[in-house]
Amino acid sequence: MAKTRLKDLNEHLFAQLERLNNDDMSDEILRRETSRTEAITKVAREIISSGHLMLKARQLADDSPVGVRSLPDMMLEEGEKRF
Repeated sequence: MAKTRLKDLNEHLFAQLERLNNDDMSDEILRRETSRTEAITKVAREIISSGHLMLKARQLADDSPVGVRSLPDMMLEEGEKRF
């Protein structure tokens, strides 16, 4: 699976905006691109929401007293150690 990062999401969103901005599109292609945009937007919202939740969890762990800083394994970077 490719490792896509949040910065890549921004590029995907702007690329889709460029596709929608094409004045030479037929009505059929515009309908497909609009549908594609809706799907991309839904996925993007979930990715952003997940990233926000992970950031909040990291901030809470960092602000917690030593010994309470444990994060779930899914939030640790590869090779990162638990506190």
